[in-house]
Amino acid sequence: EEPPGLQACRVRMKTLLAEARALLGGVALSRFVLGGFSQGAMTAMDLALQLDGEEGGGATTKPAVAGVTMLSGAPIVVDQWAERLPNHKGLKVFMSHGRADQVLPFVASGWCRDLLQQGGASVTYEPHGGGHELGPSTFASLVAFWSSL
Repeated sequence: EEPPGLQACRVRMKTLLAEARALLGGVALSRFVLGGFSQGAMTAMDLALQLDGEEGGGATTKPAVAGVTMLSGAPIVVDQWAERLPNHKGLKVFMSHGRADQVLPFVASGWCRDLLQQGGASVTYEPHGGGHELGPSTFASLVAFWSSL
């Protein structure tokens, strides 16, 4: 089910992104990496999938953003994400999640990874032994991911 307020959140996040682009002199959307922790991770992925990528052959064929960082997140609106993912083939995603997470069960990150990969995203997945937090090597892996974009 779609969480209450998701549509309003999408509108506000698109506005925030447009304002950030304007502040940076009109930087291309394709140079942005969206990311978040926990609910922010879900929001970042949802936003990335709502944005329009580059056009090609009458259909959107490329991701709109450079990548997405999902830290301790989970999938939401699974059917909507599955429907939108083919429009973002090759979307680069970094995911990290703690095996001992008591807030969002670790298994949820596996469901999310599988959904994204089945939809054509390129997922870098780094589980760790901690809880609802960054693992000891997460930051270094995240920097390496961002550097690769």
